[in-house]
Amino acid sequence: MGKKKTKEIVYVGMAQPLKRAARPRTATFDVSKPTLDIRVLQGKDERLQAPMQVSNDEKGAAACVKHLAHFEVKLIVVEATGGLENLIAMKLHGP
Repeated sequence: MGKKKTKEIVYVGMAQPLKRAARPRTATFDVSKPTLDIRVLQGKDERLQAPMQVSNDEKGAAACVKHLAHFEVKLIVVEATGGLENLIAMKLHGP
């Protein structure tokens, strides 16, 4: 059988594309009015680590920040949803 092709992944703001094997540990946020769904992807094999759902409010955002502190996340992706993402984006950015 032939060789598998490695997909190239381009992250916004990066000059060079990353090979799938070099993908950093990533936290993704699916944002809605009532909730935040958080997933942490573990590097190259994309295994899902520690999925979590919290309310999209001050208490939920604080829980997200505390939860992510247990991982060496190198990239955070937050869905843009017309302003519903602002609270978690500010909390993740820090004071």
